[in-house]
Parts: sequence; structure tokens; C-alpha cells
Amino acid sequence: MGDGRLLCIDGRSGSGKSTLARQVADAAGADLVELESLYAGWGGLLDAPGRAAAQIVGPLAEGRVARYRTWDWHADAWNGVREQAPVPLLVIEGVGAAAPPLAGWASLTLWLDLPADARKERALARDGATFAARWDDWAAQEQELLAGYPQPRADVVVTLDGADLS
Repeated sequence: MGDGRLLCIDGRSGSGKSTLARQVADAAGADLVELESLYAGWGGLLDAPGRAAAQIVGPLAEGRVARYRTWDWHADAWNGVREQAPVPLLVIEGVGAAAPPLAGWASLTLWLDLPADARKERALARDGATFAARWDDWAAQEQELLAGYPQPRADVVVTLDGADLS
């Protein structure tokens, strides 16, 4: 990815991706992009990895500043543009972060695995009733996306037991 490196942290909802990504980015002085800002709402999971590759990683690989549209979850619409300058290390986290459109650029891909019941409990504790009503639809999108890149393709697979990552 140009002169920089890309770390992709992937896993299903509630597996601890965001927490780990923030910890890694803080410890390494890296920039962090959360795919959540690129999902086009509750039905937008499948297109996000390609969008991130085209709008962020591709330009960075060419040494250019990336400009990407962001999703406003409260307004349920695209609302904003962020810029990402080339950096020595960029961390991208979210469901789909290690999908084929991004994995080819990655220096390292990491998959967090956690049992479904623990993931759901964590995700609903984090996002509450809003996510509870959408959990099954989101999980179906995850399943569809993952059918194209099973997690064993990750460079590192971390299997968790449900313990808090904070």
C-alpha cells in the first residue's frame, strides 16, 4: 500500500474488532478507519469492502490523500466526507475488513472469532434495541459476505472465549 502498511481487523459483529483496533492504533500511533462509516446503513454491508478499497486504500497506495463518503446512521443517509492522508500504518476494522477487495492490499489480516451467543450479548449491550431489531438481517449479510472469504484466510485468527477485551 504505497510506503505505508495496512492492518485489517475483521470478524463478525460483537467479536471485539473495534476495541482491539483502537488499542492497536493507539499503541502504534496509527490511523484508524472504521468500516462502520462506509456501510450504507443496515443493508449496506456487502458493498463496504469494495468502497473502502476504491475510495481509501487505492488512493493511498498511489501516495494520494484519500477522500471517502461517510454514512450518518441517525440521518440514514450519506452525510460527510473524510480525508485520510498516507501514513506509515493504517488500521481498517469492521466486518469485511479482510474481504478480497481489501485483503490484497493488507500487510496483515486478523480475524477475531467469538461464539455467536457471546457476540450477540456484547453487540446488544453496546448498541441496544436499535441493533436487536436488526441482528438477524445483519447476521445474514455477514454470512453472505463471509461465503466469499472464509475466516481461515486471515493471517492470524484469534479465538476468544467471551472475556472482555477492554
